[in-house]
Amino acid sequence: MYRSALQYRLDHTDCGRGLLRSQGPHEDNGHGRQDRSQGGFRFRREDGDEQGSESESPLTFGASPRALSCVVRPDQTEGPFFVDEHLLRSDLVAADPNEPGVQRGVPLTLRFGAFTVGGNSCAPLVGATIDIWHADADGIYSDVFKPSIQPQDTRGRRFLRAYQVTDERGQVEFKTIYPGAYAARTIHIHFKVRAYSADGNMTSEFTSQIYFDDLVSDRIAYNRNRRVRNRNDGIYRDGGDRLMLDLVREEAGYLGTFNLGLRAT
Repeated sequence: MYRSALQYRLDHTDCGRGLLRSQGPHEDNGHGRQDRSQGGFRFRREDGDEQGSESESPLTFGASPRALSCVVRPDQTEGPFFVDEHLLRSDLVAADPNEPGVQRGVPLTLRFGAFTVGGNSCAPLVGATIDIWHADADGIYSDVFKPSIQPQDTRGRRFLRAYQVTDERGQVEFKTIYPGAYAARTIHIHFKVRAYSADGNMTSEFTSQIYFDDLVSDRIAYNRNRRVRNRNDGIYRDGGDRLMLDLVREEAGYLGTFNLGLRAT
């Protein structure tokens, strides 16, 4: 079991305001803010300063859980582009060799760790599914047609969507690209973590977004003329400073590490 949003609000720690939200009614307005009713409580946070440079993650990927300092993150809206594709794969680039907006993207290896936090320790969240979905180099999402937001009809194409199952260390790795920008948003990756009971029933889920340092995004040719930066994005301003991807430059692209602590009761 994981704390409800209301319970977490009454009993939170300084390590953040993240929670693995139990199933409950909520509404998404499709343009950034999520309005929660009985399923949780809407958090308000002060705007955070943008992080200014690349740095290695303070969490070592593959380390013993006892050596980790788990990071509790805030949840954010699912947004209008989620499609439950059930695509179990790790290499999102090789999976779509005929998609130009994928193939010309700057390579990004995304290492993701999910942990449960209790007291002063954290343990791997084993057997959970982690979905990611994001825009291609042209700022386009696959398998959607929403003319008011994205005029391109990409229904039937499933690029840059995937899920994996966390291993005994609570970890997964995706090979993807550095996302492109579209008019209404800063650069981001959506993710959804779902936990299951022993008999395979989903017990809870956590949905949020991952953000990129604007100074790094400025180096990506196809993102230099983007309209929205982190500080101008209304969703980012609602906790995005706690959802930054730790990036390290590699020869062919970037390595990003993101660790998520989910507080258990």
